[in-house]
Amino acid sequence: TERAALAAAMELTLEESLVYPRQTTRGATQIPELKFDKLLEGLTRLVPRFQFRLPPYFINNARALSTLEGIAKSLDPSFN
Repeated sequence: TERAALAAAMELTLEESLVYPRQTTRGATQIPELKFDKLLEGLTRLVPRFQFRLPPYFINNARALSTLEGIAKSLDPSFN
């Protein structure tokens, strides 16, 4: 079904976008690192396939965030 295909596509996008730490600390919540470029790439695949309607400013905001992330990582490679 279309719903199952959407769920699978979203799951793949999240698997590509979230990187969980390898070390585990007992009782501590592991916070994944977000790969914003991978998330944006995944969303650009999902939008036409599943005919999402996005506000017109979405792409501009996403580009701005991606640019800011790139600048921050160039200044501090450990930025997350």
